[in-house]
Amino acid sequence: MVFISSDILEHTLNTLQVLVVDPDRKRIALTAKKTLVESELPIISKLEDAKVGMVTHAVVYKVLDKAILVEFFNNLRAQVPLKEARYDKTCLMATEYSVSFLQ
Repeated sequence: MVFISSDILEHTLNTLQVLVVDPDRKRIALTAKKTLVESELPIISKLEDAKVGMVTHAVVYKVLDKAILVEFFNNLRAQVPLKEARYDKTCLMATEYSVSFLQ
């Protein structure tokens, strides 16, 4: 986790989105990624929020040979299988996705 001084935040960032609140550690994780901050798509922060056919944003945190691992809000994670994630069936997963790619 990167800590940013309040002076930097005060003068450079206008809007942040809360990703995770961890009261036990007294920490909040924020993002300034424009896609997440300005999104009008529904937020998945717990398993019950997810619905079949739902479209939302996720952050890729790992690319495997046969799947990509994505993270939603509140540290909720999911695996997207190869057949669901690939646009081009001839390319390797690592060439189509990279860590932090938003979808």
